[in-house]
Amino acid sequence: SRPGPDTGGEPSPFDEAAKEKARQKQQDQLRRRPPPEPATALGEGPGDQWWGSADQGAPPSSRMPRVGGLAIGPALVGAAVVLLGTLMAWIRVVGARSNAFDVPVNFLWDYRAAEGGLKVGLVLLALAVGAAVLTVLGGKVAVRRVLGGTVVAVAVLYTVQLQRALSAAGEGAPSLTSAIGFGVLLALGGGVAIAVDRSEPSGH
Repeated sequence: SRPGPDTGGEPSPFDEAAKEKARQKQQDQLRRRPPPEPATALGEGPGDQWWGSADQGAPPSSRMPRVGGLAIGPALVGAAVVLLGTLMAWIRVVGARSNAFDVPVNFLWDYRAAEGGLKVGLVLLALAVGAAVLTVLGGKVAVRRVLGGTVVAVAVLYTVQLQRALSAAGEGAPSLTSAIGFGVLLALGGGVAIAVDRSEPSGH
């Protein structure tokens, strides 16, 4: 057989051309690749989700509506609702329409209690004012929530005793839903709002 041509160890021009073509292809791919996006803070990009918002770490009070720099949170609104509830009717029975300032505290555990003594309205007034003051001043969140829970307990105890009184009155007595006043429901709702609010006013 005829021996092949001696290349003397030099690279083939075909190999050089293939390598050059591969380098050009790699450079073209690098040029087509989009530049990396600049890093942005969490919550600044348009595609960020709601949990990446800029105010995610802000305290709840900073996201509340404000009046004169005062954060209007659930506890403050609840205290106002409790105060309104004390002035509205607590019973709606013919010949017996009264608000919380007409109900003796003893009625909460005995519906046959005498009319005199400390009134439920004064107790709720003290609880609501105390909750409002603690909300404005800040601190003592646990105490404020206990005050709200006490308001709820007063409304529940009154409802229980009113039902007992209606049951003792016989068949001609109205039902609880028709006899209970709207003021009791307001006090109950306001107490719940105070009890569940864990927020602190900003700056405390």
